[in-house]
Amino acid sequence: MPRVRMLVRRSFAAALLLALAGVALAAPADAHLCARPVAVEPGEPSSFTVGVPAENVPVVGVTVHIPSGYDVDRVEGAKGWRTERDGDDVHFTGGRIGLVSCGAFEFHGTASARRTYAFPITIEKSTGEVEELTSTDIGPSSAQLVFAGTEIPEFERSEGSSFPWKLPALVGVVAGIYGAVLWRGHRRAAAAAVAAARKPRTRPKQRVKRPPSTRRKR
Repeated sequence: MPRVRMLVRRSFAAALLLALAGVALAAPADAHLCARPVAVEPGEPSSFTVGVPAENVPVVGVTVHIPSGYDVDRVEGAKGWRTERDGDDVHFTGGRIGLVSCGAFEFHGTASARRTYAFPITIEKSTGEVEELTSTDIGPSSAQLVFAGTEIPEFERSEGSSFPWKLPALVGVVAGIYGAVLWRGHRRAAAAAVAAARKPRTRPKQRVKRPPSTRRKR
């Protein structure tokens, strides 16, 4: 019995450690860059993509604010999204940006002057939380920056892909499943050992040796 208890404790500890490792590995890494800066020529019609990130919570609503001096004449939402324009605000609803991925919305228009335009982005998550992306520094929290005749500064060109996050997440999930299977298997083994220990043992029948006959043969 002490050995069985020790086995159960060790099994539980191993499963718990593997599950914790899975949770830790499955946590998203640094936010990825979706709103990549774009370059256009001032005074010439052009198009660009507004990239919207979703990290560990899906995005169900997007609002893009058009800065003054940029004439937007047409907007195309991604498939499944409804588009509504209210003055300088463009609302996208009805769609969904999945976990750790980028949504793409096409804007067509003309920059009136040679300068950098920032298109602030407001995202609504499936939890009801609202996040503002307004930074003019290129990064995961930046607005969509459009450089009209100005130079794009150097920035870390990380891929807006979910692969760097999905790989450790996959390892974490596998580790968690393995821990659960290991724990279940050891529980069965422990239960079988307990049942075997409680089962009454039957002693084998011993043969009684008869003394050799002393009767003489005729």
